[in-house]
Amino acid sequence: MKRTHKSARWGIVLISSLLFASMLACQAGAGQAPTVQLTFPPTGRQVAVGSQVPVHSVSQDDRGVTSVELWVAGELVETTSAPSNQRTFAAVQQWTPSEAGVFNVGVRAYDSDGQVSEPALITIEVVATAAEVTQPLPEEPVSPTQAPQPTTAPSGQPTQGPAEQPTQTPLPVEVASPPAFATVGGGPDLECANWRYEGFPEPVIVGQPVALEVIIWNAGNLQAFNFRWGVQPASPAMEYMESQETISLNGGQDDSFFWQGDPIVYDQAGQYTMLIMVDLHDAVEEVNETNNQCQGQITVVEAQAPTPTSQGYQGSVLYADAARSGHLSVGMGGAHIVDRGVVVGDDAGNGQLKGFLTFDLSGIPAGATLVAATLNLGSYDAQGAPFQDLGALSAYHVNYGDLDGNDWSLQAEAGRPGYYGTRDELAQDVNVLTSVQRAFGNGWDYQLRLEFAQAANADGREDTLEFNTGGGAVRLAISYTGG
Repeated sequence: MKRTHKSARWGIVLISSLLFASMLACQAGAGQAPTVQLTFPPTGRQVAVGSQVPVHSVSQDDRGVTSVELWVAGELVETTSAPSNQRTFAAVQQWTPSEAGVFNVGVRAYDSDGQVSEPALITIEVVATAAEVTQPLPEEPVSPTQAPQPTTAPSGQPTQGPAEQPTQTPLPVEVASPPAFATVGGGPDLECANWRYEGFPEPVIVGQPVALEVIIWNAGNLQAFNFRWGVQPASPAMEYMESQETISLNGGQDDSFFWQGDPIVYDQAGQYTMLIMVDLHDAVEEVNETNNQCQGQITVVEAQAPTPTSQGYQGSVLYADAARSGHLSVGMGGAHIVDRGVVVGDDAGNGQLKGFLTFDLSGIPAGATLVAATLNLGSYDAQGAPFQDLGALSAYHVNYGDLDGNDWSLQAEAGRPGYYGTRDELAQDVNVLTSVQRAFGNGWDYQLRLEFAQAANADGREDTLEFNTGGGAVRLAISYTGG
């Protein structure tokens, strides 16, 4: 599944706002969730082990920013509190890397309603010594992102500078002083511009598939034809895995691509280096063959999900609502037709079918804190060979409300909570806590769109899965506290 980003390469501080359409933990009656932009350093720069990295950010909220968190490689590094719930808050936080590698660095802000912003992200490479740094940090800015410094009175005693930035100060819209977004002549030139996974900056859970997304940029002036990308989840211990989508990019074009290969699953907790390689098989003759790879650190932890019987927690098992679930097919003239039954695949006329599921969250008390959520799609009837003929099945979190034809290509809220490469995987409990929290916090039902990687295979036969709804069928199990 592909989505286009017009300026993905250097608008990386804005990537999360393109990938997450709604906010986490938005309580009833609250204002808009805060926004945050990471304004220094630029992404892709290098620092030496032991050097101090200043991370500048600007946060804004209609009711006041209360704090900003700095995350590195999935771990919380620093929390900075904002005095007096400032509507615009400039923070400078420090990170001192202790080992070499490529690290995802992110910030996120909280407001006075307890709402959290989407994360703003960059990548920093840490090398062993200062002599190895070839792309150093630029000079650190003083204004507007640096916090006010004390001034010295004639008596020699410091006096505190202003406590709050003016609310009319405009927020910067890109990384400070980015390199020019320009193409190079002489042919195609593919770059791995950035990557992310569902739930960043929280760690990945052992045994749960990683919903990975990569941004690929063709920096050249000619089209790059028919290439694929791959991932090495734990370098150098694992071989490259290959995404099954064949890609072509025009010169100067950048695009974001979801992983469409065998599930990426870690079976042990720990820190892993993930490598991503575009043009995995060297199908494209490029101007520069050395910039196809990007990498970063993945933190993997054991699941800590409490059970419904754990002390202090309550549980709820929800079954798909048949009245608000269904499927869409393609009718005459390309119109999308709503029908009953959650059917996904292709029909005997080689038309694509997309399934839609609704789980009613209204029975969970308002104000509850969701601590675990798992999805199980193991109740279905199959016709033909959908996985063999149509590839992997994806479950996208969408907020479609009442199903109609416009929901065929409705923008996903945040990637894919579910990804299934075989029938056997449908019976597994998949961790969907992040997307369920998003739906509950916004007062929505939890809704999914189901579709196979390939629309149809033109074999003239039905290849479908029809999921069972109602009691005892596909289910969503939730544990929560409070409320």
